[in-house]
Amino acid sequence: MTANLKLKSLDPATQQHSADNLEQQRSFLFHHLAWVGDNSFASRLLVDRVRQRTAFSSSLLQYHSLSTNQLNADTLYLLDYTRFSTARLTQLLAAASRTSQVQAALWNLESRQDCAEHLAWPGLKGVFYNHSSEQLLIKGIFTLATGGHWFTRDQLDLIASQRVSPADSLETGLTQREQALLRFLAQGKSNQMIADELNRSLHTVKTHLYNLYRKLGVGNRNQAVYWANRNHLL
Repeated sequence: MTANLKLKSLDPATQQHSADNLEQQRSFLFHHLAWVGDNSFASRLLVDRVRQRTAFSSSLLQYHSLSTNQLNADTLYLLDYTRFSTARLTQLLAAASRTSQVQAALWNLESRQDCAEHLAWPGLKGVFYNHSSEQLLIKGIFTLATGGHWFTRDQLDLIASQRVSPADSLETGLTQREQALLRFLAQGKSNQMIADELNRSLHTVKTHLYNLYRKLGVGNRNQAVYWANRNHLL
């Protein structure tokens, strides 16, 4: 699937909004947009049009070439949701969440996709759907640049329940097996893959994960990996 955001022309009010924001660009959290997707004509057109109408330099990166150790500060990474597996997105958002200097957003989602499994990551700042107009997309990017977020009301409700404050202390007495489980989760391995790695039944792995989540005070694997990153265990 290629990017198919509606590229509507900007009205005078939006052009003035963009001009007003240009004067504030020194205070922006980022000055570069890294669109991570494919090299289709639609993607190139979108990147060029947004570049022409904002204060930000832009680049189009191939989704298969982006490495977690290549994420730069002063950059908003816009990840094409149609191009990444859940495990790969988890790795990238985990890396972006390790520092407040790296910003990430998802784009090119279809209206029926809610990306709920990724909302727990604090590095995720916004979500853009493929039916969004160019005007709305640019407004959202400026909102992110000035420290805001770009989520739907339902997504904000999920974030409020998911982005809990996990236990900060390392005095939880994690066993070696529990630390291994955290590493497997960070690698995006499924429960069955973890069972195969440990030579244990799927039921046993699910029990271990349940006990691990309860010990850490988290509710799912994304929060567990975030906790591990926060406590420098990965």
